[in-house]
Amino acid sequence: DKGRGYLTYSKNKNVADLELKFSYRFPGKGNSGVSIRAIPDKTGRRDFQSYHADLGHVGIGGQVLGAWDFHTPGRREHRCFRGDMLVIGKDDKPTITSVKNGLKVSDIKKGQWNDVHIIAKGNNFKLYINGKLSSEFTEHLPLAKRLKSGMIQLQLHDPGMVVEFKKIKLKVLN
Repeated sequence: DKGRGYLTYSKNKNVADLELKFSYRFPGKGNSGVSIRAIPDKTGRRDFQSYHADLGHVGIGGQVLGAWDFHTPGRREHRCFRGDMLVIGKDDKPTITSVKNGLKVSDIKKGQWNDVHIIAKGNNFKLYINGKLSSEFTEHLPLAKRLKSGMIQLQLHDPGMVVEFKKIKLKVLN
């Protein structure tokens, strides 16, 4: 898996609606994230299909930290960058508006602990970092095209990187 690693919560592989809170830090440069509703990718294109909240990045774009990625082979992989409120219509067309008073890069404490709060309820997903909304998306696609439930994964993106997690709290809402 090319050096990637995942700390996976799979006691209940069918977690759908949730609140997840934790703290993370990178002692140096890093790339990490959290995948929710993760399921093995049968296409082989990715390790897992999931909705992925980005917590760090290395040279992949200025608005990626605090973004949502759609690791969803077989359908359009929308981007919901930091500062975006994305609505995906029934026709898979995106509408993007801006988060008001959302997370800025200056709100991230480099090398220190940062607090994350993820809320996934039905078709709405919110990512907060250090108490500020970073990005949010809502899907109106037919249920058959959405990820309905799955594992929760904390990611280490590449070999040699270090990311630390603490105070992990999961509240399953379904």
